[in-house]
Amino acid sequence: MNETTRKGLEAALGVAFLTVALVWLSGGFEEKIGPTEVTMTQELVPASEIRTVTAEEVQVVEWASGEVASARHTSVASRVLARIEEIRVRAGTRVEEGDVLITLDARDLRAQLGKAKEALRAAEARLELAEREYERTQELFRTGVAPQRQLDEVLSRLRAARAEVAGRKQALEEARTAASFAEIRSPVTGRVIDRLAEPGDTAVPGRPLLRIYDPTLLRVEAPVRESLAVRLGIGNVLQVDIPALDRTVEGRIDEIVPFAERGARTLLVKVSLPRSDARLFAGMYARVAIPAGKRLRMFAPDGAIARVGQLEFVTVVDPEGHPERRLVRTGETRVAGEGEPARVEVLSGLVAGERIRLPDPPGGARDEPTRGGGSASAAEDSVMETDSSPPPAEAVAAVSELRKRLGKALGTALSKGPAEAIGTCHAEAPRITAETSSSTVSVGRTSHRLRNPENAPADWMKPLLDDYREREPEPGSFRTVRLSENETGYVEPIYIKPLCLTCHGENVAPEILALIRERYPEDQATGFRLGDFRGLFWAVVRDQG
Repeated sequence: MNETTRKGLEAALGVAFLTVALVWLSGGFEEKIGPTEVTMTQELVPASEIRTVTAEEVQVVEWASGEVASARHTSVASRVLARIEEIRVRAGTRVEEGDVLITLDARDLRAQLGKAKEALRAAEARLELAEREYERTQELFRTGVAPQRQLDEVLSRLRAARAEVAGRKQALEEARTAASFAEIRSPVTGRVIDRLAEPGDTAVPGRPLLRIYDPTLLRVEAPVRESLAVRLGIGNVLQVDIPALDRTVEGRIDEIVPFAERGARTLLVKVSLPRSDARLFAGMYARVAIPAGKRLRMFAPDGAIARVGQLEFVTVVDPEGHPERRLVRTGETRVAGEGEPARVEVLSGLVAGERIRLPDPPGGARDEPTRGGGSASAAEDSVMETDSSPPPAEAVAAVSELRKRLGKALGTALSKGPAEAIGTCHAEAPRITAETSSSTVSVGRTSHRLRNPENAPADWMKPLLDDYREREPEPGSFRTVRLSENETGYVEPIYIKPLCLTCHGENVAPEILALIRERYPEDQATGFRLGDFRGLFWAVVRDQG
């Protein structure tokens, strides 16, 4: 057999081997099951458990962001060029009209006043001499000794002396007025909000030294897009939300600036506020509810919404009565009336007229999903794996992202003060948590001593909380829990750091404690020491396969 024949035979055998291998790997040598029809039986939903999604035409609003400002604010400046000797007020000082705010170096002014006085005395002396000379010349003129021309000259000098005295008196009054400018007085009653100079600086005419506003005439100034602003009128009553005070008040429009900002296409709307809270200050953030017409909004019983972590589901019933689970997105919850169940707005996932099922009628035995995913029975039967078990990568990434975003938000807020941090935790933490979750991973925080009741632990988290409380601090440790065939729970411990002591420590300032009690009436999250176990970051990973 020559070399060419041998190589051809080897190639043919190789192709044949690959063909057989591919057929075998694709199941060509196994028995096939032919296609057939499978009849699936599904339990029908009883009519007593079915509710209908309703639609209502309601008034909607669009929130316009603005800030609190005073309707009367004044800049205080000097009218003369002089060195500042004393400033008697600081930012926050309340002043009355006429109070002395600033004193200036008055030596030059006093010298000018003295000069004006002496000039007046000299002018008065010349006037006295001119009057006596006029009297003598007039007597001589009557006896025929002095001519008319001499009398006219003397009379002219008398009139000039009188004019000079009048001018010197005006100059003296000007000098006195200028000397009074050495004391700068408050032109209005109000509160100082800005101190722009210090003793030793030179006061320049027209350059502001202080700013004062009237705290009794506060209003919200908000840019409103032109299509909505043109429908408003002076005197309209609007709702005003002040997040820092957690309050909503009614305000009345007292001015609409008739000019649309170029590019933004907005008009500035000014809404007066009632002076009902001493904590309301100019410069605070506020929102104004602008009427934006009416639209249809869908509502469903709040009890029909099943929540798993950050996800929301309903059971839709088709015309034949078969159930189907569907993902929805909800809005605000409303209480329909006394004794009636709460309803929740459905933003997407349903249409008006669709039928949905209420979960677990009285006496029902279905397992409800626990907070954070997994059924209660699954949580009871779950087995905690050891720390050496590899954690789900999705859970680690989600918890890391949540920790980083919360830490950045709270760190920024704490730099502005503990009150700002409490407000951020109350308003921003739920939003950050919702944004960090996804369709496959739910994430959140929980604790054995809660501040926010909405962070209550699911059943499967409670043994983990107890376990960590009994251990020495274990930074970096984690636990995993099998919740069901397609759900895995994951937790990491949270320990008290120095910054945490401001709002969670044993010696929380009374004003901070009062603010915490106002936001969280059932708060249990104080009295911690540095390094104490605070709670858990948790995540639930769902297998989509």
